[in-house]
Amino acid sequence: MEFISSIRTLLQEIEERGHYLEERSSILQTILDNIPVAIIGTNRYGKINIFNKEAEVLTGYEASDVFSKPLSFLYGKRDYNKIKEGLATDNRVEIETFLINKEGNKIPIHAIISKVDERDIGIIGFYTKSKKEREEIYQSLLKNALFGIYIIQEGKIVYVNPIAEKLLGYEERELIGKSINEIVHPDDVSIVKKGYITLKKAPPKYEVKLLTKNGEVRHIELMVTPITYEGKPAVLGNAIDITERKRAEEALWQSEEKYRGVIENSVEGIYRATVEGEFLEVNNAFLDIFGYESFEEFKEVVPNALNIYVNSNDRKKFLNELVKKGMVKNYEISYKKKDGGIVIVNESAWLIEKNGKKIVEGIIHDITQRKKAEEEAEFYNSLLRHDLGNKSQIILGYLELLQKYDFGGKEKELLQKALEAVRASNELISKVRFLHQIEEDEKVRSIDVDKVIKKVVQAYKGEAEKKGMEIKYSKAGIKARAGILFEEMVANIVENAINHSKGSILEISAKDEGEFCCISIEDDGKGIPDSMKRNIFNKKFKGKGSKGSGLGLYIVKKLAEKYGGKIEVKDGRKKGTRFDIYLPKNL
Repeated sequence: MEFISSIRTLLQEIEERGHYLEERSSILQTILDNIPVAIIGTNRYGKINIFNKEAEVLTGYEASDVFSKPLSFLYGKRDYNKIKEGLATDNRVEIETFLINKEGNKIPIHAIISKVDERDIGIIGFYTKSKKEREEIYQSLLKNALFGIYIIQEGKIVYVNPIAEKLLGYEERELIGKSINEIVHPDDVSIVKKGYITLKKAPPKYEVKLLTKNGEVRHIELMVTPITYEGKPAVLGNAIDITERKRAEEALWQSEEKYRGVIENSVEGIYRATVEGEFLEVNNAFLDIFGYESFEEFKEVVPNALNIYVNSNDRKKFLNELVKKGMVKNYEISYKKKDGGIVIVNESAWLIEKNGKKIVEGIIHDITQRKKAEEEAEFYNSLLRHDLGNKSQIILGYLELLQKYDFGGKEKELLQKALEAVRASNELISKVRFLHQIEEDEKVRSIDVDKVIKKVVQAYKGEAEKKGMEIKYSKAGIKARAGILFEEMVANIVENAINHSKGSILEISAKDEGEFCCISIEDDGKGIPDSMKRNIFNKKFKGKGSKGSGLGLYIVKKLAEKYGGKIEVKDGRKKGTRFDIYLPKNL
């Protein structure tokens, strides 16, 4: 799932950067609302679509009152016609005129109105009340604007505001008189030479790279307007630093490329589809799994996801679970390949919403070969557990009958070895059977600990007495959560203690320990070295001289974990060894 975790992290990164770019687009509105000049603009159809805070103060209207109304709404007929006539012959009109406020009164204003010829803007006007106020506002605007403002005349800088100084890292005196070529990045000098930053063919808006005083590259968006400055032609420019936006765009592009690379090079099949079943995108591994050469071929043969299901009801079950939980993990399902063959996959999918549509994004892993291998393994396990087990029991029966005959010393020795070999074989088959049962879904239920231990004690009492060992157990009145193989767990440890501990007493006890029931099996024998304790629960680990399979304690550990518990081995209180089995209590 790390793979999937990695993929979902990349998508979140792209989405976050996309939101950042959207936020940057709102900078124009922020600038407009912070400029102390009434600004009113229209779209190319003459409908008002720009109306800043100062315009609201000047006219008494709110922006929502005038949006989409014609510009003439704010003028008397004669005053509006003068503006129309002026713009018909020139791109810029400066005029003393009147606006009509919300109360119907005429307000004397000085207006500068220009054609913009942008996609969303037809004309834009700047309105102030008097020449003195206008001059004060202009100075305030230049000094306190949120963007850099500059004037270039004959290729040299003749004015910069504080923001432009800060942007480039220079003081005003260092910039005045400097050639524009000196602060333009070498890659963009050709733009200057073609006249894009001076009066010649200057476009209204474009991007360049400028160099700061310390050599740092900044990406700048320029908006320029031809003006007359001190009686000579010049260019008034607004400079907005878009370096962070450019970095975000680059990071977004790289993230998309990285995401695309992960998808295309993945060995897992990855797809995107609508809930209705239309596939929107699949990677090459997905096409390989189903045997198709291209996405176009796949779409032609499989117009809907329902077409690849072996059982159409599986599609309904899959979608029901996906809609209910929002995600599906490790869902095993069979699909049809292009050649008609069956492919079994392990599928994980997520339900997301994009542009108002519910989309399924999924990953599939081809487990067809694994399933075949599991079926073969099950066959051989069955053969081992049943057929060979039965035949081994028959052999054991005949060998035990032969023990009744009076053989010589050599023959008896050989017979005993044969019996030991068959018994070891039977033990191995029994352990394999238990391992197989562990893998199967076993019902966990309430187990009477006293009843199970009493049964084990009765079964091994005779064998223990032969070894000179006494088994002790006091009733505890405890119930635990376990399965039918709990008895096998206890029996395995008891049998090991009888056969290998060389002790005289085996004590079995049970008690509550928090949320668990602890069953302790302790002998007073020779003990187990610490070096062996570390590996004693490993598969096929055997003590020195042991003739067992090395699976017994491994099975006990697996069972304890399956039941939600654990097993520990430690030294006995005085000597010997103690095994503690922890199982959840039956609350």
